[in-house]
Amino acid sequence: MLFSIVVPVYKVERYIEKCIKSIQVQTFEDYELILIDDGSTDGSGKICDDYASKDRRISVIHKENGGVVSARNAGLSVAKGKYILFVDADDWIAENTLQELADIVEKYHEPDTILFDSYSVYMDRKELIMQWLEPGYYDKERLNRDIIPIMIYDKKRPFLSVMITGALWSKAIKKEIVRDYYCNEKDLYKGEDYACTFEYIYCSQSLFYLKKPMYFYNKMNEESVMTTYDTTFFRNHDKVVQYLQNHLGIYSQELLMQINAYNVNGICIGVFHEMRHGRRLWEARNHIKKELEETSCLKSAVYDGLPLHAKVCIALLKHKLYLLTLLLAKVYLLMKG
Repeated sequence: MLFSIVVPVYKVERYIEKCIKSIQVQTFEDYELILIDDGSTDGSGKICDDYASKDRRISVIHKENGGVVSARNAGLSVAKGKYILFVDADDWIAENTLQELADIVEKYHEPDTILFDSYSVYMDRKELIMQWLEPGYYDKERLNRDIIPIMIYDKKRPFLSVMITGALWSKAIKKEIVRDYYCNEKDLYKGEDYACTFEYIYCSQSLFYLKKPMYFYNKMNEESVMTTYDTTFFRNHDKVVQYLQNHLGIYSQELLMQINAYNVNGICIGVFHEMRHGRRLWEARNHIKKELEETSCLKSAVYDGLPLHAKVCIALLKHKLYLLTLLLAKVYLLMKG
């Protein structure tokens, strides 16, 4: 079997059928679809069972709710395919996705990792999400020369306009690499893709970039964890950074520098997160003060190689000028409209 498609499912009864159908209509049929019902309290689990009863390529795992990391791990434990694809249950894929990937696998002698583009889909539009690298085949030498040194942060580009998107859903990766380097931090629920995506690429011996949008990332699901206010943003971000430092940063100082840029960017996003969700300034000030003092992300952040606005944000926070940092973020958001 060439492909195992792993789909964590949690309270997505409005979207899961579209996701499943987009996989069922694939023009390439040598695949299995593994649906992991992660303790859904709506009708998602029953919908999965109904589809599985009519299609031998579909299997369902029902488990207690444990988050996306544990759900994906449950799917990986039974996957039979040579390559793993992760699809979120409220998203969908183009009908020729697997055929395009299968053609690359055959023509380029089974590259360890295949990247492709995607769309963010809104109510009134869709926006292309690209990988910022040349399309085509990369052997290990070319990977080490052209991708690894700047895959997370490139000083020549706008701050953290990453060369390769951190999302797992825009990639097909050989199963042995996924199993060897998959993140097992089950309490991560945002940034969990970043925790392992770049280690996959670092440990790949070959890579192919297909410059075509094959995945549709649903930005219309307002119940997604990506669109709601999160009181534990900094704590989760800190765990992702520590994971990256311990698993990817061990390979080189160059990678540690890139991880630092990722850390700083996440801290800045956390500040804007407070203002985007209409938090009162003093309430937000007290919250980020507590979170940053009780985690290590700000303590470990350094200025080297970062643009001015990122340095200013980190400097203000390190000097405990939380209110001023939030005020500047609020003014910026107001000016931006």
